[in-house]
Amino acid sequence: MIRFLAKSKKSITFVFYLSKIIVMTRLFILLSCLFLSTMLSAQQSYGGRPDLFSSDAPGGMLRVGGSFFIDMPRFDVEEMLREDSINQTFDSRSLRYAKKFQVNINRTNAGVCYLTANNTTVWRIGIRSRGAYSLNVLFSGFRLPEGAKMFLYNADQSMTLGAFTAKNNRDDGLFPVAPVAGDELIVEYHEPDTAAFTGLFTITEVNHDYINVTGGALKSRPSRPLLTNTCHSDQICRDDLDNEAQAVVLLSINGNIFCTGSLLNNTSQDAAPYLLTSCHCLEGSKPYEETARTVVVFFNYQSPTCNSDIRGVEEMSMASATLRAADKELDLALLELDSVPPEDFRPYYLGWNIEPTPSYPFMGIHQPNGGVKKVTQSNYPLTTIENYNVAGYHFLELYKVQAWNEGTT
Repeated sequence: MIRFLAKSKKSITFVFYLSKIIVMTRLFILLSCLFLSTMLSAQQSYGGRPDLFSSDAPGGMLRVGGSFFIDMPRFDVEEMLREDSINQTFDSRSLRYAKKFQVNINRTNAGVCYLTANNTTVWRIGIRSRGAYSLNVLFSGFRLPEGAKMFLYNADQSMTLGAFTAKNNRDDGLFPVAPVAGDELIVEYHEPDTAAFTGLFTITEVNHDYINVTGGALKSRPSRPLLTNTCHSDQICRDDLDNEAQAVVLLSINGNIFCTGSLLNNTSQDAAPYLLTSCHCLEGSKPYEETARTVVVFFNYQSPTCNSDIRGVEEMSMASATLRAADKELDLALLELDSVPPEDFRPYYLGWNIEPTPSYPFMGIHQPNGGVKKVTQSNYPLTTIENYNVAGYHFLELYKVQAWNEGTT
């Protein structure tokens, strides 16, 4: 794994996990040679509530099993778990947590529609995938008029996302959402009669969570022995790492992959929301640029108490990113969020340096297998590799972590 050293204002040296080669470069300048540009939008909700919670909603509360539900095909969960186990044993792949279905669901071909007393048109569609621990969807062609609202919630109304509004529109029309617990997901869209145009959106992907990402049961599933996190220490147990841990985020990518990322400052120190992760997190059937736009970033995904492994909060999230740099051989990917994360997310930007003799201990914070934040630590000096060539790059000097005293990668 290529590792960039980073120092916070408390002078703790950190190691970023970036590839399968166990080395580290001090030539961070290579990032500036790979920059690309595009646009993206943050996933933030803007208040309100679904019509099913209103006392005047037709038929009262939602009746699960109604005709507006669409069922996803059944699939062999155990076969997918077997594939995942093989892949993670012989290859350092990201954690796959969901089965992807390609669909084409919109207001013209599915769902039910009615008019409320205040002349608001409400469209509702139910998506069911039996046995799913959670469901998430990807919208394409997403464009809402001012005044319109969209909500996503589960059938027992225990979890609601939204309202999403015209503020969530983006030029490319892609809009990913976070997982919603349960095997039945309802999408509800409100459009006032004063809307300047008819809202546009199509659900093009449905992702069926088969390992329970929202239930905190990752480490206990007998079919997934590699999900155990007992070899790591909880970050929440380390008071000395509070600030740095705020830079580490959980990434849901393409609706079915988990990875770790880190907010990273730049030489201008202007807190541009750069996000450092691994290139293999973006690999799949889509171009890297498109996959980056499916990213959902979860802040503060950590245990509330030491050694509890209780799952983190899911409410603090932002969606979509722009690819700024990528290199498959270096396993490097640099993304950028559209806006600075909200202050109540407590974002923190890691620094970096090119000191010729970095001092130990070397720390790493990551979220192995989509779990809560864990810590690795090496108390050994780094060894040096000189004049190293990889992927067409020539590094004057690289550093190798000899061993971890605590945790692993």
